[in-house]
Amino acid sequence: MKLDTIVLIVFLAAAATNVALSIYAIWRARGLLRLLASIPLLGFLGVGLNILLAVSQDPTSHNLWPFEVLVTCVAGIIYSFFFLGLQNLYLRRTKNHEHEMDG
Repeated sequence: MKLDTIVLIVFLAAAATNVALSIYAIWRARGLLRLLASIPLLGFLGVGLNILLAVSQDPTSHNLWPFEVLVTCVAGIIYSFFFLGLQNLYLRRTKNHEHEMDG
């Protein structure tokens, strides 16, 4: 397998994972927490739009755009895992607290 193909697979896997985790976090969150859960997806879209706009004005800008997107995706994946973990911990504590109040 050529290096270009491997890089493309890693790039697409990171982008898909970032989008999927962001959507899952948004789906699980309630209220204003949805805004916090959407940060990775908004960041990914923002970087993409920034690259598209800059390249349309100057084709030589953002020559390293794959790295910009990859770093944004990896940061988004880490953020989503952290967010989902904290949300899960909070929900467990809330359930345990409600269970103690009932008993």
